[in-house]
Amino acid sequence: MEKVRKVEIVSKVKNLKISKDDYVNFALDVMEKIKIYGEISIIFCSENKIKEINKKYRNKDSKTDVISFPYTNSGDFLGEVIICPKVAEENSKNYGVTFESELKKLVVHSILHLIGYDHHNDKGKMARKEKSILKSLGVMY
Repeated sequence: MEKVRKVEIVSKVKNLKISKDDYVNFALDVMEKIKIYGEISIIFCSENKIKEINKKYRNKDSKTDVISFPYTNSGDFLGEVIICPKVAEENSKNYGVTFESELKKLVVHSILHLIGYDHHNDKGKMARKEKSILKSLGVMY
């Protein structure tokens, strides 16, 4: 059976000024860089929706930038990523990076979560991997 990389992007945000194709291609480049195969769904949503999801699944009553849902027993489907562009935009201003760089960082971050990385207890391993991938793909962060 042929190994496949596939990324689907769905935007639930009105007037989101990004190219879905650019982010599909970026996510595919990330998958290639870390040598993984499978399918990923990336959903862009509102602040209210990500806050609702964060409360329901993480018991945190606050908005966040990204939530990853790994699917460990579903064959080729690696999981689902939910990103809030509005929070990403706020982060980009706080971190002094472009909105595009912040969104791309969140894509890398979430894909690493889907394959088992956990920055909460890995002594910086995930952060170093994230930084390395971003640099190798020409993202200034």
